[in-house]
Amino acid sequence: MPGLTGRTGRTTEKRYGRGFVQGAKRRPEITTAPEETIAAPRIFNVILENEFVKVIDIRMKSGEISPMHAHATPYLTYVLAPCKMRYTSPDGEVEETAMQPGDVHWHNAEIHHAANFGDTDGHILFVGVKEQSAMMTAGKAIAPPAAAALSDFRLIFENDAVRVAEVRMRGGAAEPMHSHRAGYVAYPLSPCKLRFTSSAGRAEEVSMDAGEPQWHEPETHQVQNVGATECRVLVVEMKR
Repeated sequence: MPGLTGRTGRTTEKRYGRGFVQGAKRRPEITTAPEETIAAPRIFNVILENEFVKVIDIRMKSGEISPMHAHATPYLTYVLAPCKMRYTSPDGEVEETAMQPGDVHWHNAEIHHAANFGDTDGHILFVGVKEQSAMMTAGKAIAPPAAAALSDFRLIFENDAVRVAEVRMRGGAAEPMHSHRAGYVAYPLSPCKLRFTSSAGRAEEVSMDAGEPQWHEPETHQVQNVGATECRVLVVEMKR
């Protein structure tokens, strides 16, 4: 997307305003274009929304072009299928980028239109971050380790707003009791059957289909993969 800078491994971060990356422009006021789901509802499909996040399934066919649209909050994207994208800002600035599965990008609010100029259909997960107050358990004593300390929790991106990890659990494997100290989105990358046991000992089994996100409040629990196959989940945990 326009002005992508600071790439490290598979992650890209862009900042505007105070602390902006050299060469990046200040973001335009988000007043001159409709939000993405209004401008192009076939491309941008909301699959989860609450007061904290808006999760969108983005699918763009090869050769497809979206109208000019606004992303009104900071957001994170996670690439699910390879694609080549061209983004054009209102002032005509153009950026082309080749995206690979597993790439993570962070953006502030912005206006642009997008074109998939590659030979393959694009598939991208979008997590817009809204108001984050009152989501943290700061100040409360939590004895179990944070989720980020678990061996199955592979951190792939982190900034001052979110922590993103890929969790992989083989069939029958179990994680110890641990804490998520803020609200988070769990996005299954594969079908999963999990047993969650709370700190109070209450157990619940949940079947999760790939591509169906869930929102979780801050919590302490133990997790076991009670299915026969590996479970892969993308976790996007809020930090503020």
